Amino acid sequence: MVAAEEEIAPVLADHWSDVCAAFADEDAHHLYVSPESISETLSERTRIWLSSHAAGQAIELHAQSADTAAALSPKPSPNWRSSCARDTGRS
Repeated sequence: MVAAEEEIAPVLADHWSDVCAAFADEDAHHLYVSPESISETLSERTRIWLSSHAAGQAIELHAQSADTAAALSPKPSPNWRSSCARDTGRS
């Protein structure tokens, strides 16, 4: 499983850029795995990709965070007692 797949390519590119900057000698690049090789291996091995962007995946799940504004309200609604009584069947 790979989570946040949209972040993989930029992170690998940044890492490779750092490797290239640190090692001016091309011979030193054999010490690190190239971003293309990592991407290919991930593509071969990964069965589940999680992304925060809709990109035409076969299965898409949509969710949002819970709305907590009501719980943080400084004052209860003026009708809260009557609505509670109505919900429980009491007056």
